[in-house]
Amino acid sequence: MKLNLQNFRIGTRIGLALALPIAGLLVFALWVLSGYFRTAQDVGNIRSMAEFAPAVGGLVHALQKERGVSAGLVGDTGAEFSERLRAQHKETDERRAEFVRSLSRINTDRIGGDLASRIALAREAVDQIATWRGAFANQSIANTELTGHYSAAILRLIEIVEEILLAGTNTDLTRTVFAYNYLIHAKESAGLERATGVAGFAAGRFDPASQRHFIEMIDRQRLFLTEFKSFASTEQSALLDTALVSPAAVAVERLRHIVIENWGAISLGGNHAPQWYDAMTRKIDLLKDVEDRVASDLVAQSVQAEESATRAVRWVSVLTVIMLAFTVAIAAAIARGIIFPLVHITNAMSKLAARDETVEIESKDGRRGDEIGDMARALIVFREDLSRTVQAEERLKSEARYQALVQSSNDAIVTADSVGNIVGWNRYAQIVFGYTEVEVIGQPLTLLMPTRYRERHLAGMGRVLSGGEPRIIGKTVEVDGLRKDQSEFPMELSLAEWEVAEGRFVTGTIRDITASKAAERELRIAAIAFESQEGMVITDANQVILRVNWAFTQITGYTAEEAIGQTSNLLKSDRHDAAFYAAMWQSLEDTGTWRGEIWNRRKDGEIYPELLSITAVFDEHGKATHYVAAFSDITLRKQAEAKIELLAFYDPLTGLPNRRLLLDRLQQALAGSARSSRQGALLFIDLDNFKTINDTFGHDSGDLLLKQVAQRLVACVRECDTVARMGGDEFVVMLEDLSENPETAATQTQTVGEKILASFIQPNELAGPGHHSTPSIGVTLFGDNRNSIDELLKQADLAMYQAKAAGRNTMRFFDPAMQTAVTVRATLEGDLREAVRKQGFTAPLSDSYG
Repeated sequence: MKLNLQNFRIGTRIGLALALPIAGLLVFALWVLSGYFRTAQDVGNIRSMAEFAPAVGGLVHALQKERGVSAGLVGDTGAEFSERLRAQHKETDERRAEFVRSLSRINTDRIGGDLASRIALAREAVDQIATWRGAFANQSIANTELTGHYSAAILRLIEIVEEILLAGTNTDLTRTVFAYNYLIHAKESAGLERATGVAGFAAGRFDPASQRHFIEMIDRQRLFLTEFKSFASTEQSALLDTALVSPAAVAVERLRHIVIENWGAISLGGNHAPQWYDAMTRKIDLLKDVEDRVASDLVAQSVQAEESATRAVRWVSVLTVIMLAFTVAIAAAIARGIIFPLVHITNAMSKLAARDETVEIESKDGRRGDEIGDMARALIVFREDLSRTVQAEERLKSEARYQALVQSSNDAIVTADSVGNIVGWNRYAQIVFGYTEVEVIGQPLTLLMPTRYRERHLAGMGRVLSGGEPRIIGKTVEVDGLRKDQSEFPMELSLAEWEVAEGRFVTGTIRDITASKAAERELRIAAIAFESQEGMVITDANQVILRVNWAFTQITGYTAEEAIGQTSNLLKSDRHDAAFYAAMWQSLEDTGTWRGEIWNRRKDGEIYPELLSITAVFDEHGKATHYVAAFSDITLRKQAEAKIELLAFYDPLTGLPNRRLLLDRLQQALAGSARSSRQGALLFIDLDNFKTINDTFGHDSGDLLLKQVAQRLVACVRECDTVARMGGDEFVVMLEDLSENPETAATQTQTVGEKILASFIQPNELAGPGHHSTPSIGVTLFGDNRNSIDELLKQADLAMYQAKAAGRNTMRFFDPAMQTAVTVRATLEGDLREAVRKQGFTAPLSDSYG
C-alpha cells in the first residue's frame, strides 16, 4: 500500500521528520556503546581467567611432580622415592584445594565458550587421583597406565588455560596469552620427559619405545620454547634463557646424552634415577618461575586493559548522553515553537467547525507576528461570532425543552404568578389533582389546598407582594393537598422562585406520597415483628449478614456490629457434614424454605441446638436475592428429651442400658450377624445369694453392690459390647463381632466369662467388712441361626440355672440337649395336671417302698 504523507497532519509530519534522525542517532549510539561494552566484557573475562590461571598452573606443576615420582618408584629398590611420593601427595592435595577455591571466584556462564565443560572434565579427572594412588599402592596398575592417567588429567587442566586464548583473541593481550600457552605446553613436555626418564633410569634400562618417546618429548619441549620466545617479552625471554643455562639444565643435558646416544634397547649402570629426577625437577621449577612471571604480567596487563576499556565505555556513554540530550532539546524547542501551536490551532478549527464555541485558544498564539499568530487571531473572531449565534439558538430551544421536561415529568409541576394565580399545569398535575389544564389556568392556588391552609397561604402571599421572601422557597415540606373530588392526600412540595422579563414566578414540584406513607406504616409494623423473641438474621444472596435483631444477640452472644458483614459461617459448629448443608440448600432452591434442627456455635465457643427456619426472597426473575432466618434456642428442650430418653432406656441405679434398650440392640446385632456371618454371644449373669446381702446389710448396701458389679462388668468387655441390667440382680452381657467359626467364638466368649469371674474375686466395698460376691453365668451363642430374641434369652437363662446347679460361681454354655429335656419335662407336667384334673390315673400299690 502506498504511503501518502499528505494524509497526515503537518504537525505529525514535522514530528516524524525530527523523530527519524533522533531514532537513527539513538540506534547508532547504542551500537557503539554495545561494542565498547563487549570489549570491556572480553577484557574482564581475560582478567578473570588470568587470575585463575596460576591456580591451574600450580595444580599442573604438582601433578607433574607426582607423576615423575610415581614413575621413579616403579623400578626403584630403595625408600627414597617412596618418601618423596608421600611428601608430593601432600603438596598435590594442597594445590588441588587451592584450585577448587579459585573455581568459586570465576563466573563460567559470563565467559561462555567451552570453559564450563572443560572445568567439569578437569575436575572429574582430578577427583580420580585418590583412586590411582590406591591402585598404584596395591600394584594393580601398570606404570604406563598410571602415567597416562596423570597426563590426561594434566591435559584437561591445560585445556582450561587454552580457553584464555579463545576468550582473548580480539585484544592486545594476545601475545602474552600465546606465550603463556606455549610455555605451559613446554612444561608439560618437560614433565613427560621427567616421568619417562625417571622410569627408565629407575628400571636400569630403556626399551626402544621409551627411548623414542623420551626424544620426542625433548623435541616438543624445544619447539614450544621456541614458539614461546616468539611471543614473549624481552624480560620473559631473558628469564627463560637463564633457566636453560642453569646447572640443573646442564645436568639434564648430560643425562639426556646417555639416553640419546644409545639407540635401541639399552641398559644403564649406576643409580641415575634420583639424579635425573632432581635435575629435571629443578629445571621444571625454573620453568615454573618463568610461568609465574608470565602469569603475573598477564594479570597486570588484563587489569590495565580492563580499566582502559571501562574508562572508554564511561566517556562514550557521557558523550552519547550529551549528544542525545542536545538533539532532544533542539527537537523539543521546534515542537514547542511550531508543532504544538499548529496542533492547538488545527484542533480549535475542527471544534469550531463542529460549532463548539467553548474551544480554548492560547492568548500567546494571538500575540505572535507570524502566520500562526494570524490564524489564532482569526479563530478568536470566528469563535465570538459563533458564540453569539449559538446563544440565540439555545434561547429559542430552551423554552421548548422546558415545556417538554415539565410535561414528561413524573411529578406534578404547577407554576403560579406573583399574585398566586396558576399559570402553568403539566400532565401529571392533572393525574394527581384531577383538574384539566383548562379548569385551573387563571385560578388561585388555594383551589388545591384544604380550607384550613388557605388563610396561611394568603398571608404568605401578602408578604411576598410586599417585598418579603417566602420562608419555604428552596425547601421540601410535607403538606396535604385537595383533589377535585375534595379528597385530601399527603404530598411532598418543593418550591422554586424565578424571574424573567414578564415578572416573578413560583414553581412547585409536587409528589403524591400516599403510597410511601403506607409503606412506612408497613415498615414500622415489620420492624416491630422483626424484634421478636426469636433470633432473626437477614443475609444477601452470598450469605453475608445484613441485619440481626436483639434476640440474635441474646442467643449467640454476637452484637449487631460484630455480625453484620460476616457470613452465616460465623455460627457454624462443624457438627454437620457437607451432605447436610447440601440438602438444606437444595430444599431452599426447590421450595424456597427449609426448617429443621441444627447445631450452631455461640461467640464463647459453646455449641447449642436450635430450631431454624430459612425463607428465600426472590426477585421478579425468580432469583434469590436475600434469605431470612428465624431461630430459637432449644437447649432446654433437648436436655428434657435426653432426660426422658435416659429414663426410658437406661437403668437409673447403675446407668446401664435397661431391658428395653438391650432388646433393641440385640435385634440389630442379630441382623448384623446374619449379614456378616460372624458369631455373637449372650451372657446371662445372676448374683449368688443376693437376697442374703439385702437382708443382712440392707437395701442400700445391695444397691451399692449392684453399682460395683456394673462397673466391673463394663471393665471386662470392649466398647462395642453391651452390658445391661435386666432387673434385680440379673445382668446381661452381649458380645458382637466374634469369629465366624462357632468353636472359636465359644473360646472367645469363655475368655470374657472367665475375666468376669476373676473380677469378682476382689471384695466388694459395702457398709460392713469386705464382702465377696459370686456370679453364675449362662452363655448362648447366636449367629446365622433363626432363634428369636426371647428364645436366646431363655437359652441363656437355662444355662445360668445350670451354672447355679453346678455349685454357683461358674459358667455354663447352653446345650441343645438341655433344651430338649426341659421341653419334655414341661410336656409331662402339663399331661400330669390334665390327668389329675380328669382323675385319669391311680397311684400303684407297693409293699416295699410305701
